[in-house]
Amino acid sequence: GHYTTETFVTAQTSAGVETVCRPFVPTKQDEMGVQPGDTLQVLTRYDDGWAYAENRTSGARGLFPLNCLRMAD
Repeated sequence: GHYTTETFVTAQTSAGVETVCRPFVPTKQDEMGVQPGDTLQVLTRYDDGWAYAENRTSGARGLFPLNCLRMAD
């Protein structure tokens, strides 16, 4: 099947949005702090458990640990 640009963009946007469950305080220049309830547009996921995202709540971009998206055990 063929996809229009509009359909593709909508699918990409909604699929990558995640809500933060746990806070993260950055310790390095390229990291991004997040707070519970922040919504993130995940741009790249890495094998080491980190991801690069845009924080839609604060407008910041940076790396954060993916376990911030999971509820605490």
